[in-house]
Amino acid sequence: MPVTRLLLMVNLPVEIPSIPLVAPLSPPMPFQPPETSSSLTSIIGGQPRLDGPTGKAVLQSTLAALQSAATGKEVRPVDVK
Repeated sequence: MPVTRLLLMVNLPVEIPSIPLVAPLSPPMPFQPPETSSSLTSIIGGQPRLDGPTGKAVLQSTLAALQSAATGKEVRPVDVK
């Protein structure tokens, strides 16, 4: 391991071990997509529950976010039809 020399105010040499600034990278983990949607639902714990009013609110929020990003202005989800 390389050693860096440092002189203190009293001019005594002190050895400080060098610390690497970047940790070694590990190889990436391979992505394994689920084989079927049934295996995905088993992972998340069953079928999702989304009723009509909740689905509409989710859709309005998503559309408002997209419209806001496109225009650069604030958009309220209740104003999106």
